[in-house]
Amino acid sequence: YENWTDVSGFLIADPRIIENPEVIDTITYRELRELSYMGATVLHEEAIFPVRKEGIPINIRNTNAPEDKGTMIVQDTIKVPKYTITGIA
Repeated sequence: YENWTDVSGFLIADPRIIENPEVIDTITYRELRELSYMGATVLHEEAIFPVRKEGIPINIRNTNAPEDKGTMIVQDTIKVPKYTITGIA
């Protein structure tokens, strides 16, 4: 499932506060829920409940920059995170 928006995925911090924050490549549904509860507004966790329930990954993409890879939202990941903290909402 792809969700097109005006940003290139989830960022590690609010770009209004941090200059040029990195895009989070992969995030789990659980991490998404935590960031949403703390104020991240790219995609609300409750809005993706049906695809989460079925384990369907979501790719957040930017309509203004379709070449950007965006952020993949997945059930689980074995990828070692680059940072201890996923993001700051």
